[in-house]
Amino acid sequence: MKNSIIIPLIFCTVFCLNSFAQSAGWEVVQSNTTENFNSIYFFDYQFGIACGDSGIILSSHDGGVTWQSLLSPVNIDLNGCIMRAQDCILAVGDSAFIILSDDGGSNWYVNPHILELNNEFNAVSTAEDEEVASTIFVGSSQMILLGVSTFCNGEIVDSSTRSSGGFWDAQMLSNDLGFIVGEDENSFPIIGRTAHYSINWDFVSFSLNGNEGCATGVAFADSLNGYISAKVWDGRGAVCKTIDNGDTWTTEFFSKPLNSIYFPIIGSNQVGYCVGDFGTILKTTDSGINWQNQYSGVTDNLNKVYFIDSDFGFAVGDNGIILRTTNGGVSNVEEEIISEDFTLYQNYPNPFNPATKISWQSTVGSWQTLKVYDVLGNEVATLVDEYNSAGKYEVDFNAESFPSAVYFYQIKCADFIQTKKMILMK
Repeated sequence: MKNSIIIPLIFCTVFCLNSFAQSAGWEVVQSNTTENFNSIYFFDYQFGIACGDSGIILSSHDGGVTWQSLLSPVNIDLNGCIMRAQDCILAVGDSAFIILSDDGGSNWYVNPHILELNNEFNAVSTAEDEEVASTIFVGSSQMILLGVSTFCNGEIVDSSTRSSGGFWDAQMLSNDLGFIVGEDENSFPIIGRTAHYSINWDFVSFSLNGNEGCATGVAFADSLNGYISAKVWDGRGAVCKTIDNGDTWTTEFFSKPLNSIYFPIIGSNQVGYCVGDFGTILKTTDSGINWQNQYSGVTDNLNKVYFIDSDFGFAVGDNGIILRTTNGGVSNVEEEIISEDFTLYQNYPNPFNPATKISWQSTVGSWQTLKVYDVLGNEVATLVDEYNSAGKYEVDFNAESFPSAVYFYQIKCADFIQTKKMILMK
């Protein structure tokens, strides 16, 4: 094969862009804001809300296709939100604010009982299938509050703080069974568990295979089987799995910090999603045995993921990003399939201007293709499309006529698929 390949610019027509938009696994939805989104929640397939920094709250009445800004009663950062009916909205945030609306956001009630606290609320969860549900509020200093609500009518019945550190996510499976996760006072992940109406909690701290870190998200299918997303303090991310109620964990590491995890079908932990920094989206279809990278089309940090069923879901993040999928995230840029027979290396240099080297290695011969995509998923260059014997290969990618941007290069060798990001900076 040739050792150096110069690729001319390939122009995509409007038809090409529209075709990708219709078939992309994740599509960017217009939010009309650059504020960071921290949480998203849907009551059903039509009605949903998203909240974020500076008190921003958006609502959707058409399944997340379009979003409308609601007049917020606060300008502090809102970190978590839920809905108990299509017009009943509850959000929590910094300075221990809890705000509530029972008319779809036209009018708001700010809970005055909580304003004496100085902590931040990071998440809220309620037992979704219960008419009278226990609602858990968690936040900094490992703060836990218990509320009881009948749709939009409720009261705070207990509050407590434990120590430094904090809780970052909560999940109530029922009025009796719930989990909260975060960081303990020694900078290790911690999980809290209750099996008695959220009153009595049992706490377990653990490490990420010996590493310090913070549990950022929690998703349990039942009382025994669950997952957490995590940030490792060395800059990596992790997904941890338990089959014994959180007494022990197995950990898989990823290159970017992970901020949220969600398994949409309670009682079945087959299909799940995880999101993190630099546009990271992971998906499992086999109960966390394997996780595949999905093409998000963005490089902003993603802070929360929420799915209505196995295929219909959303991710929100920094700079007003709202992502939506109706097919489980399957896109034109195919998901990774890892194999011990092949290795794709990071391009060098990266960032680059205007040329960079891409190399890979195979232990078996196969037909191999290497393509470059832009951030919309459009194929902009084919670098390799031929049969190669086992060995290590390298090509030069010259992007002199390309605009500065993030690009993706993907190799396919037999059943192996892997994608990496590169940055052209002129």
